[in-house]
Amino acid sequence: PLDMVNAIESGIGGTLGFLAAVIGLGTILGKMMEVSGAAERIGLTLQRCRWLSADVIMVLVGLICGITLFVEVGVVLLIPLAFSIAKKTNTSLLKLAIPLCTALMAVHCVVPPHPAALYVANKLGADIGSVIVYGLLVGLMASLIGGPLFLKFLGQRLPFKPVPTEFADLKVRDEKTLPSLGATLFTILLPIALMLVKTIAELNMARESGLYTLLEFIGNPITAMFIAVFVAYYVLGIRQHMSMGTMLTHTENG
Repeated sequence: PLDMVNAIESGIGGTLGFLAAVIGLGTILGKMMEVSGAAERIGLTLQRCRWLSADVIMVLVGLICGITLFVEVGVVLLIPLAFSIAKKTNTSLLKLAIPLCTALMAVHCVVPPHPAALYVANKLGADIGSVIVYGLLVGLMASLIGGPLFLKFLGQRLPFKPVPTEFADLKVRDEKTLPSLGATLFTILLPIALMLVKTIAELNMARESGLYTLLEFIGNPITAMFIAVFVAYYVLGIRQHMSMGTMLTHTENG
């Protein structure tokens, strides 16, 4: 019986230790995206793609931003963008909110470094890089089916939902104050890229080499998230003239 208790303690401790680090670092990364306006930058850029419909734009915004944002934070952070597009295009809010929330939820469920996907991949011994690639493909297909395609079949039956009066004057931030698109995408995709590099190294490099050891280290989910957080502090914080005290206050409250 004592061995069983010890096994339970070590199992819970190992699992929580791994997930707690990822969740904590992910929260910091998401908070930096929120306070810097990085998510809004992606949305504003995609709005300029005239060949994309509004619902597909919301899917792509949800997929890209959802990589580093928990779904609840993503909804709160990105729904003003949906309000803005709905008001400009006189589109039902439901036709924008459904694709956005579907994409955020899809990424949250199946794409590391989100905790659920990372936990399952870790327990099954699956390669994190492969899970990311297949997860993004599955997430994209699920989002397009559950968002734009769903609305195409049932859109006529949905009531027109205007932007609520109290949010009619809600505006996104001045574009000049937002980080650049390159800096935003680099920060968001960095942890994904590091984990994929680890996968490539495992498939193509000799395990005795020093470079392989280095890539294994930086591609570990916890290390990759640590690196991404430090990059976010600089790229989305210091370069945006945000003081260390301000960043610390924001991330402590995240």
